[in-house]
Amino acid sequence: MCLREFCGKQTSSDAVQKTRTKIGLGVTLSLECGDVWIYNRSNVPIFVDSPTLSERWDRVCKVMPGYCLKAFETHRAQWLAEKQMEQTHLGPIDRFSMKISFAKGWGNMYRRQDIMCCPCWLEVHFSHLR
Repeated sequence: MCLREFCGKQTSSDAVQKTRTKIGLGVTLSLECGDVWIYNRSNVPIFVDSPTLSERWDRVCKVMPGYCLKAFETHRAQWLAEKQMEQTHLGPIDRFSMKISFAKGWGNMYRRQDIMCCPCWLEVHFSHLR
């Protein structure tokens, strides 16, 4: 999928346009033995959040250009979904998705507290696990 196709006819902000020029080849998601690896092929760091990375709320991981990360573990996501049914939690959490931001991080360690404050991001849902 190409992010360029999502531009539409809207004029994006300067921050969005600037970030898009740095994305380069973007990312590659690879399904290997039930787990999803993300390969950063862009010219800037990417930031990844997945429920299977950690159970802490500040689990955003920075992946430098040319590196990869096991971003999603299927068996752990299924275990967390079962565990979630037993507990109450704060807000909706999709155990079968991950968020990716290009160039800008978010969370407790960053100025941006939410991914929606980042200029260029996407969310990937793994619907085959539902």
